[in-house]
Amino acid sequence: MNMKNTFTGCAIMAMAALSLSLGGCKQEPTNEATETNIELVAGTKKDTARVSINIPVYADETVMRAIMEQLVEALDGSYEGDLTDVDSLARYLLKSNMDEMAGMHDEDEETWDEEMEFMTHFERELTVSKVYENDRFVTLNIQYYQYAGGAHGISTDYGMTFRKSDGRQMGKNILNNLQGDEGWRDMMYQGLMEYFEVESEEELSACLFEPELYKLELPGTEPYLTEEGLTFVYQQYEIAAYCYGMPSFTIPYDKLDKYLNTTGKRLLNDK
Repeated sequence: MNMKNTFTGCAIMAMAALSLSLGGCKQEPTNEATETNIELVAGTKKDTARVSINIPVYADETVMRAIMEQLVEALDGSYEGDLTDVDSLARYLLKSNMDEMAGMHDEDEETWDEEMEFMTHFERELTVSKVYENDRFVTLNIQYYQYAGGAHGISTDYGMTFRKSDGRQMGKNILNNLQGDEGWRDMMYQGLMEYFEVESEEELSACLFEPELYKLELPGTEPYLTEEGLTFVYQQYEIAAYCYGMPSFTIPYDKLDKYLNTTGKRLLNDK
C-alpha cells in the first residue's frame, strides 16, 4: 500500500468536506420580518387616546434600528427606549399623548364644560401601518388625528419609504432637480385636477389658496413609494381649504424613470 498516496487522498477528502461544511454555514443574510399588531386605548372623563402600530419587524437589527430611529423622529423625538421594541414605543406614545392632553386641560380649566363635553373632550388617534413592500423597500404610513375643541379636529397623513438594505429613508432624495421642468409640472397639475375632479388648470387654480399655479410647490412632507408609483400628499390647509382634505397625486413608475437620480435608479430600475 502506498501510504503517501493514501495520506494525500485522505487530506484532500478532509479539506473538501471542510470546504463543504463551511460553505453550508455561509449563507447570505436574510431580512425576514414578523408583523406587529398593537392596539392600545386609554381614556379619562376628559381625554381619549388610541395608538395602533401594525408594521414589519425585521430580523436584521441594524436595519430595524435605522428604520425605527427615523420613525421615532417623525412621531416623537423624545422616546429613549429600545428602538426594536415596538410595544414599548406604542405604550410610550399612548402615555405621552394622554399626558399632553391632561396638561392642556390643566393650563386652561375653562376648556372643560360638563354640559358641553362633546366640544371639550380631547381626542388623539395615531395609526402606523404598512402601505407597500417589496424586496428592496418598505413604505409605512402615519395617520394622526387630534381634536382639541372647536368645530373639527385636524388630521395628518404621510408616508415614509425605507430602503431595506440599510434602512435609509427614500423620498425626494431619489429625484433630480425638478426646478422649472415643464413635463413634471404638467403631471403634477394633471394629478391634482383628478384629485379635485376638475377639467382645467383654471378650475384647479380656483380650488387653491395660491391661484397662480406656477408658484405651486411640492408638499412639505416627503413623497413615498407605493405599488403604483411615487405619491405626494399635501396636508390639510397646506394648499387648499379644510373641506378639500389632503390633496394628493401619484407619478406612475413608467413616467418616473427620467426624473430619477442615481440613487433612485439603483432602487427602482429593476423593479
